[in-house]
Amino acid sequence: MNPTSPTAFSADVLAFCAELAAGAKPVSLQRVTPVDARPVDCFDTVERKISETGGTACFGWLVCEWPKLFLEAEFYSVWRDAAGRLHDITPRIGPAHILFLPDPVRIFEGRRVENIRRPLTPDPAVAGFLRACEEEFALLNRGARAFMRNVALQGAELGELQIIWQRKVTFSQRLALLGTSEA
Repeated sequence: MNPTSPTAFSADVLAFCAELAAGAKPVSLQRVTPVDARPVDCFDTVERKISETGGTACFGWLVCEWPKLFLEAEFYSVWRDAAGRLHDITPRIGPAHILFLPDPVRIFEGRRVENIRRPLTPDPAVAGFLRACEEEFALLNRGARAFMRNVALQGAELGELQIIWQRKVTFSQRLALLGTSEA
């Protein structure tokens, strides 16, 4: 079960984008990463690029599709050069391109933003997996942890996280079967 970056803007993808940022248009961007960029830290990577060469940050959503299962949007930043062109400069594992939806209303305030997910099927395993993702985010981002880059849990909270992960693994196994079945 691996997410993909949609290359075709299906009706589901376009409707999801309209929910995220009304009136904004999704764009497909090739990833061109500087050698010294840190993986998955788009906000830091873009800020360093701005301080080195100018331009601005463009905040929005990195949209992924878990084929036949659900759509997911991650709050994300890309670099806008002086000519207004957008560039994905953050190293990531996965396709060499992303589907990015600019969101002119959102800004990064140092606090993590929960991913937004929409099921593509009514299967209970999808609903269970998405609920477990929400619970994991809520646990890892309680209080001041929402502003921390690295979080380490102990005691009862660590036990709570392990239970959430066990549920995610169980649902993932079902999702893997759903994602490969012919619909």
